[in-house]
Amino acid sequence: MIYKIKTRDKRYEIEADNQKEALMNLVGQGEIQIDEQKVEEFEIYNQLLYRGIKFGTKRSTDMADYGCKLFTFAIILQRDPIELDKFFCEKNVYFGTSGDLIDDVAVAKALGWEFNGRDYNIDHMPILSPTIKEVDFSPAPGKQQHFVVRCVDETGRYILDPFGGARRKINYYEEKSHQFVSYRVFEVK
Repeated sequence: MIYKIKTRDKRYEIEADNQKEALMNLVGQGEIQIDEQKVEEFEIYNQLLYRGIKFGTKRSTDMADYGCKLFTFAIILQRDPIELDKFFCEKNVYFGTSGDLIDDVAVAKALGWEFNGRDYNIDHMPILSPTIKEVDFSPAPGKQQHFVVRCVDETGRYILDPFGGARRKINYYEEKSHQFVSYRVFEVK
């Protein structure tokens, strides 16, 4: 796959199996310098790098624009989003008129997990980690739905955001939009 990586000065197109490999290829070529200690042990898949790739049963929706929920599962599972999309199609996880909405119960069944429901109270942070967190993407009127992975570990509480493939502080979107939507709580059996 071709990954597009943008720095302040230049844009790169790198062929690699995953984002981390693409980034490390640029380091190896002497194009960029990074602190390798800060490169995550796992992929935080960046949906913006998948522009033009369609997903869902009708193949009409662009991953870069509307793939955030698919990408949260890809981050948790450490599974390529394109391959995960194929798996979700095979397991009838998608629904809706555009065929790109993801049914939480169907995902749990397909993965052998348990779906414990949605919690709309931000003060009831699930004990389970990681958890999918639904947020309002923008302060614009109405809800601009977005999904991120909420994590709690020895380093603290934070989110892994498929929009940009970034680790952000736990309340990043609440500070922007002043609105939390829900937690989607899954448990691995």
